[in-house]
Amino acid sequence: MIGGTHLIEADEARIQKTIDAFKEMKIQLIAVSHCTGEEGMRLISEEMKEQFLYNNTGKVIEI
Repeated sequence: MIGGTHLIEADEARIQKTIDAFKEMKIQLIAVSHCTGEEGMRLISEEMKEQFLYNNTGKVIEI
C-alpha cells in the first residue's frame, strides 16, 4: 500500500482499526506519508516493523 492514510487527526482507536485491517489484508509493504501523522506512523511502524516504510517525495521503492 503506497499513499496517504489521512490518519493525522485520528484517535488511537481508529489508528488501531486501520492497523488491524492492514494485517487482515496481509499487506506486504505499507509506505505512508506525512498525512498519516506522527502518532499513526509510530503505531504502524511499531506493529508492522517489517512492512513499514516512510514515504516522501522522490523516494524510490524497489519491489
